[in-house]
Amino acid sequence: FVSESDLDWRPVLDAWLNDRPEAQAGMLKAFFDKYLGFCTGPKEYGVLFLWLQRHTTETMKTSRIGDIQSMFRLLEGLLGRADLSESQADVDGELERLVLFSITWALAGRLEPDDRKRFDAYLRTVTDNVPSLEGHAEGTSIYEFTVNLETMEWETWSPPGWDYPKVEVDFSTLLVPTVDSTRACFLIDIIHKQKLPVLMIGGSGTAKTSTAQIFFDSLNPEHMLLKKVNFSFATTSGMFQLGIEGELDK
Repeated sequence: FVSESDLDWRPVLDAWLNDRPEAQAGMLKAFFDKYLGFCTGPKEYGVLFLWLQRHTTETMKTSRIGDIQSMFRLLEGLLGRADLSESQADVDGELERLVLFSITWALAGRLEPDDRKRFDAYLRTVTDNVPSLEGHAEGTSIYEFTVNLETMEWETWSPPGWDYPKVEVDFSTLLVPTVDSTRACFLIDIIHKQKLPVLMIGGSGTAKTSTAQIFFDSLNPEHMLLKKVNFSFATTSGMFQLGIEGELDK
């Protein structure tokens, strides 16, 4: 065991790169060097982390190694779905867009709106491979765009079509997809398909529960069982364990 305070995040990323196909690993390493910078230890941990620390305030503090792991897990999920071009020249730009998307959400996804604008402006000083803001409303940033995994080009997020139920329903129970919920559900699905845990954070009233319910409703009930557990100050680890085990059969 080596403490993260000795080596920081670079060995973790290098270990992941060693498991990637050789053709991809070289390009991905070049992009990480370009955007993250070089990490030589806990005092020199890369230009991007230093910039975020100096110019932004995260809503929740996390470790740099945790951020890096989130980044390559998100990227790995995207690569598993992406329809990459057979042309090496095109693949270079496509991989770069996936890397930028992963960095944006894994390293800078916990920023408030004003800091997100600063981050978007910073990215535009280091690369041209970001979505064009021409024709979009003022305040639009890279956070309003995703990479279409078929065309491998930037496109704006858009919620799926939704029809009002034809039967009588309780209006307060309706879950209408929005850009925010569509974006969150996409990120959750990328991580969930890898059988990894997901934590949503945000203040009260920011639709965390509704977003989770929209995602759960998209799962196939024949292959996935759902167990909801409410936590409070009185919840103990034993109570949680019993709640889970009570749903299982030997």
